Amino acid sequence: MARQFGHVGSYRPGDFFANRLALSAAGLHRPTRAGISGTQHEGADSIVLADAYEDDVFTDDEILYTGHGGRDPRTGKQVTDQVLTDRNLALVKSQETGRPVRVLRKVVHEDSTAFRYEGLFRVAAYEYVRGKSGYGVWLFRLRPFMMPS
Repeated sequence: MARQFGHVGSYRPGDFFANRLALSAAGLHRPTRAGISGTQHEGADSIVLADAYEDDVFTDDEILYTGHGGRDPRTGKQVTDQVLTDRNLALVKSQETGRPVRVLRKVVHEDSTAFRYEGLFRVAAYEYVRGKSGYGVWLFRLRPFMMPS
């Protein structure tokens, strides 16, 4: 199936989904585990903020999203430097193309964990920085996507 950039179907910001399988079935974020959906050749069509990386920051104005890799899956701690993998390069490509990236976020909804569609964002910048654990991480700065007029 072709990668779709922008909104999918009738889903809009504020919609909730029970789990990662529901996101995948809806076509909003196809991978059921990976936080970045995309390729280095096409760009990223969606990302999930799931409280997995300690360097992620979500505010009203922007998102600082930590790239993929270097994290111990058992402890959740960053244990090695990140590298520019295909997934991280997908976000680099998104900055180059200016295509929108769907953002989904893990939240508490009606006393359980769910995923909320936050809307479309653009990758405004990225840099390689020393993260909170002292390891190198790719930090992507995303800002709300404004439709061209």
